[in-house]
Amino acid sequence: MSESMNKGKLLPMLFILGRGRSGSTLLKTMLDAHPQICIPGESRFLQYMYYHFRKAGNSGDKVRKAFMEALPASFEAPPFDMEGLRQRLENLPAEAGFREMIQAAYLSIPSVFPKSNIRLIGDKNPRYVFFATVIARLFPSARFIHVIRDCRDSTLSFMKVKGMESEKKNAAFLACRWNIYNRQVERLSDRFPERFLRIRYEDLVMDPETILRNICSFAGLDFDPAMLNYHQKVNELMEGENAVYRDIHQGLLQTVNADKCGIWKTKMTARDQKATHAIAGRMLKSYGYEVPPGGEGSGKTLLYLPQRWQASVPLYAKKVLYRIPWLMRTFYAIKKR
Repeated sequence: MSESMNKGKLLPMLFILGRGRSGSTLLKTMLDAHPQICIPGESRFLQYMYYHFRKAGNSGDKVRKAFMEALPASFEAPPFDMEGLRQRLENLPAEAGFREMIQAAYLSIPSVFPKSNIRLIGDKNPRYVFFATVIARLFPSARFIHVIRDCRDSTLSFMKVKGMESEKKNAAFLACRWNIYNRQVERLSDRFPERFLRIRYEDLVMDPETILRNICSFAGLDFDPAMLNYHQKVNELMEGENAVYRDIHQGLLQTVNADKCGIWKTKMTARDQKATHAIAGRMLKSYGYEVPPGGEGSGKTLLYLPQRWQASVPLYAKKVLYRIPWLMRTFYAIKKR
C-alpha cells in the first residue's frame, strides 16, 4: 500500500461517529473504495494501543518492538500486515511517537480495494463516541462525520439483527441509546463545529454521489467514482469477516438503495412508535425527521425511567473506564481470562 506519509509526517485523520445501525458501515465501505483513503474494518485497536503507548515520547527500537507485539492482542484487532508494519516503523525518525506509530499500523491493514498514494486515514466505530474527546485531543486536526439515521428505522434494525447482546430488543431502551449516542457526538461537535460534518443515512442512500462529493470536499480530497462501485468488492470483503459480521451487514451485498428508509411507518407497532416519540421525538425533529403532532417528547418522561436507566448506566460506566486508562486495561485483562 503506497502512502503520502514520509519521514514521520502525519496524514490527515477522519473518524465516523454515530449510533450503530445508522449506515456507518456502508459509508465506511464507500470511503474505503476511494484509492486515496485508508479506512479499515471496525476495530478498537487505536483505543487499546492508546492506553498502553500514549506516553511513548519516541519510538525507539524497544518501544517499536513492544508496539508490534501488543497489536495482535488489541481490542478486536484487524489482520495487520506485520512485515509491512515493521518496515514502516523502521522508517520512522527516532523522535516519532505514538501518533506516528499508530498511523503506521493503520497503513498496514490490507484492503480489498486498490490503493495508490494514500492521503487520508479513517476509522469507524460507534463506540468511539465515548472516546472521541481523546481522539480530538490526540489528533488536533482530525475531522469527524456524524452519521444519523431515523431512530425508528434504527430501532427496527437492532430488533432484527442477531449477535448484539448488549442491545435489548425494546423500543424504549433503543430510543434512549439513540439519544445518548447522538447527544454525545453533539457535545463534541459544539466544541469543534469546524471539524464536524453531519449527514443523514437517508440522504446518503437517496443521493450517494452528492453526499460523497460533500465528504470528499470536507476531507480535502477529489471525488472518485470508485466509491459508488463499492459493491463490486463486497463479496471479497465479506470473506475476510466472521459470521456475525456477515449476518449483521448483509445489506452491503446490495447496491445502495433507499428501500429501508421509513419502514417504521408500516413495520413498527403503535406502542413502539409511542415510546420512541416520547423519548426521541424532540431530537428526531431537530434532525429534520417527521414526527406526528404531539409526539415531540423530551425523553424525560417518568414512564420510561427503567429503560433510561438500563440504557445509560452501562454506557456512562464505560465513560469512566475510558477516562482512567489503568482501569480500562484491568477491566479488559479480566474479561479476556
